[in-house]
Amino acid sequence: MRYSSLFPKTRREVPKGIVAPSHQLLHRAGYVRALGRGLFGLLPLGLRVASRVEAIIRSELELLGG
Repeated sequence: MRYSSLFPKTRREVPKGIVAPSHQLLHRAGYVRALGRGLFGLLPLGLRVASRVEAIIRSELELLGG
């Protein structure tokens, strides 16, 4: 993956439909993109973070025997 596509430029404006502060920060930082009303798509960096969080949760659940 190219470095330029991994880290998109940050945005100052947030679409009007995004109300939650956490969603606003994720959108401005370039982790997600608003696709429609209530729909969000993960950008490459957001997808990478989500897969790492999923792997950590899976490993911790396996340690607990779940």
